[in-house]
Amino acid sequence: MSFSTSNSVSTGNALADMYLGRIGSYTECSTTLKGIPIGGMQYRSYRQYSIEPFFQDDWKVNKKLTLNLGLRYSLFTNLSMTQSTGSYAFEPSLYDPALEAPLDSAGVLVPNPATGQIYTPNIAGNGIVRCGTMGFSLACTNGTHKNIGPRFGFAYDPTGSGKTVIRGGYGIFYEIGSFNESMAGLPLWTTGPSTLAPNLFNLASYSAITPVSPSTIQTEPTGPSSPGTIPTTWKFPAVQNFSLGVQHDFGVSTILTVSYVGSLGRDLATQRNINQVPLGATTMTVPGLAGTNIAGCNSPGVCNVQQVLINAEEPNVFFVPYQGYSTITMQQDTAASNYNSLQVEFRHTFSKGLTLQSAYTWSHSLDNSSDYSYQSGIDDSNLNRWYATSSFNRAQMWITNFVYDLPFFRHSSNAFARAAFGGWSLSDITSFFSGPPMSIPCGINGMSSGIGESIMCNSLGTLGVSKHVIDDPQFGPTPGWFNPGALGQPNVAQLASNGEPGMFGYNGRNILWGPGRNNWDMALVKDFETPWFSGEHSTVQFRLETFNTFNHPQFQGVNAFCSGATLPGQPCNGTSNIGNGEVSSAWSPRILQLALKLIF
Repeated sequence: MSFSTSNSVSTGNALADMYLGRIGSYTECSTTLKGIPIGGMQYRSYRQYSIEPFFQDDWKVNKKLTLNLGLRYSLFTNLSMTQSTGSYAFEPSLYDPALEAPLDSAGVLVPNPATGQIYTPNIAGNGIVRCGTMGFSLACTNGTHKNIGPRFGFAYDPTGSGKTVIRGGYGIFYEIGSFNESMAGLPLWTTGPSTLAPNLFNLASYSAITPVSPSTIQTEPTGPSSPGTIPTTWKFPAVQNFSLGVQHDFGVSTILTVSYVGSLGRDLATQRNINQVPLGATTMTVPGLAGTNIAGCNSPGVCNVQQVLINAEEPNVFFVPYQGYSTITMQQDTAASNYNSLQVEFRHTFSKGLTLQSAYTWSHSLDNSSDYSYQSGIDDSNLNRWYATSSFNRAQMWITNFVYDLPFFRHSSNAFARAAFGGWSLSDITSFFSGPPMSIPCGINGMSSGIGESIMCNSLGTLGVSKHVIDDPQFGPTPGWFNPGALGQPNVAQLASNGEPGMFGYNGRNILWGPGRNNWDMALVKDFETPWFSGEHSTVQFRLETFNTFNHPQFQGVNAFCSGATLPGQPCNGTSNIGNGEVSSAWSPRILQLALKLIF
């Protein structure tokens, strides 16, 4: 059950809607057997093979130059179900609008006037095909067999002294993918007669949910389902990795490395809704809305699509291209990414009891989908609109660790001082890194975009990190992270689906940086020799470990939103946006732990 203010039954407050039973949308899912819902999610068996022969050779050209040469061929078979029931997918070319069971005014499927047909779970459905039939493979797709991955690397000692080396490399790497990413994954698992997934909208009370009983499953109408699909051909994800670096040995076990490291991701897995209301939709005849007195529709049911959707008079299922369905998830191989970084590493080992390592990375990763993390539910027609900083990007990272054997009393002539105060070691892991990026979607109560989806915000000024203190009415002085007055709702004109600049809001994804972290974890360790276990060496190790050693606040989460009560074009501050821009959570405070370990 989803409670949202963007529907005709809402009170204007989603929490109040939940208490009152004003349901924006209702979805039910169950495993079915021969069309009868039996509850739960079905376990299934899929099978896929990978055969990857490779050739690799190191060629020492001369004393100064060594080449690494390789070639891998990745032959991946199609991921297909092993049971006789098979997988199902929605195939757009097989969908016939004339055969579709239409929706009535409540968004419920009714029999087709010409054929009397209504698609219940024991029938595949309009445009849904069983994999392995009608010329489709058992996976409903055919993966490419052109996965050729060359590798090349070199190491060059320009002076021949062994003190300095220049290294570089390039390679293409293919991924067979996980179940959710590779070909016949989750979309086919939840498609067709294998699941019962009615979707109902704008329910005025909980009692409006009518149970679907096995005895009436053949004739009882339900709302539109949400099938999945994949392309008929599939490219496996590929990443090109490349690097170039210089490493120098300064002596005394001290090494410094400076490198450029990058990668390009292509044909990466992502997903989108192919049943989105087309951009620029104008009028449409909807028989189910005839005579409903909706402001955007006349008596015969001719509706102004954008007027109806912008004013949230009806859900968008009445105007989608594949009637009878709500969201149709297309799993595809169209995402792309690129990563570039400067990496510096310093190592000093085993010198006077000190081992030290420090690494710094300055990087930027960009993509149009970070593990499906784009602004879905806003505009799926052009995923390049969401090309931005990756959701997992950390622009700067500095990690230092050391182990230091304290020299005090180690060689004292006093046996007690040597045993009690000598032989201690101190270790530390220090982490400094910048925060992850954040997206800030918007939404206006009682309104949506011209395709019936969510919207993004506008920037009304310089939107960036602006640390300050906010006098929160509940919590008092609270750290503020950004100025919410620099964020605003789109204007009403921006809700129109017209392709104009600023359509659905000007802001993209990941436009603001969250808090970084400055953390110290330290440990003090001492080994005590014991006389136990005759003939064997044994010690008792004492450990004092501290996490967030200096116990300083390390902010983590930030409230970043815009209340639906904020009027179009207005800033996201004021009484309806209390808490916006405030730090909302932190990493753990200092933790201390004591331990004794027996080693023998």
